[in-house]
Amino acid sequence: FPTVGLTSGIDRVEDSGNTVSLSANASWSVDIWGELSASQKQAQLEYAAAVATFNQEQITLIADVYRQWFQLQEAQLLVDLLTERSQSLQSDLEVIESGYLNGLYEALDLYLARNDANAQVAALAEQEQVLKETQRSLEQLLGRYPDAAIGADEALPLIPMMSDVPLPASIIKQRPDLQASWLTLLATDQALAAAHRARFPSLTLTGSYGGSSDALSNLVGSNLAWSVGASLAATIFDAGQREANQSIKASQRREQEQIYLDAVYTAFTEVENALTAESSLRKQYTLYLEAQDNAKQAESLSFERYQRGLEDYNTVLEAQRRSLDAQTNILSLRRALLQNRVDLMVALGGQLDPSLTVEHTPVNTSQVEIPHS
Repeated sequence: FPTVGLTSGIDRVEDSGNTVSLSANASWSVDIWGELSASQKQAQLEYAAAVATFNQEQITLIADVYRQWFQLQEAQLLVDLLTERSQSLQSDLEVIESGYLNGLYEALDLYLARNDANAQVAALAEQEQVLKETQRSLEQLLGRYPDAAIGADEALPLIPMMSDVPLPASIIKQRPDLQASWLTLLATDQALAAAHRARFPSLTLTGSYGGSSDALSNLVGSNLAWSVGASLAATIFDAGQREANQSIKASQRREQEQIYLDAVYTAFTEVENALTAESSLRKQYTLYLEAQDNAKQAESLSFERYQRGLEDYNTVLEAQRRSLDAQTNILSLRRALLQNRVDLMVALGGQLDPSLTVEHTPVNTSQVEIPHS
């Protein structure tokens, strides 16, 4: 737009009296090379990139809440498991203590049983602390006071397997972080265009209307005059400053191209990793389910055989350890399956599962001309 100004003043010259002046001036730099329009498009693209970045932050925050929620469920289930395990070991300890008093078991077995029971109580206390810390982390994400009051009554759900239908590669285009990177690349291209066009001559139109008089009452009389002019200015020598600025903008665009390509390959890597992890975690889960059943049977059988004098207590301890490990691994894998599905949702731009979708703030670039250079 043109700039318009109003100037007034009073001057006093020795032996000449006062001179009063009043004039209106207008000036307009004509964007004949498109430098200003390129800068405007750059600003629009940078704003659109900021909106896309905001959308990505929304997805990231929601994903973090989901991950922390699943972590909280696992922590609560582990507390329940260790509580049950501690009660079971205490019951076994009472049996062994009674047998020891009756001369059925050796003192070594009693000491091992007491040590195992005490270690389980300590592990339970440690896990309870982990639960509290996980609760506070989730409350912080939710913007609540971290008083570890949030509960996790739900169990870790076992989600259905992914469909075998291949995902189209174009699906990653909906990722806001890729959109932001692409829009930033377009903005650097417009910055380069503006730097290149700034090297051309500039055309400025000027106009003024006003006058001067030795008396304010005579100022609005016949002394008023107008003038219109045009000027064409070009820089002949600036020690290579504008050329260097254009080279900087060109380097920044090349850098942003590599950043965008890296973001694209990173997106494909995240999707591929999440898809392969789904298959691997499912296979592990199936095997550990079988291992859990076998470990529970072995634990029960080993203690029965120990009570009949057919096994030593070390066999019982080993069976108990394997049973606990199997049950812990089951919980860990169920949590990992859920978190991997969230990772896949984020890798695909937040639109995989209707229950995990995000309503994006629209990125309006309809008024922005997409350059082809």
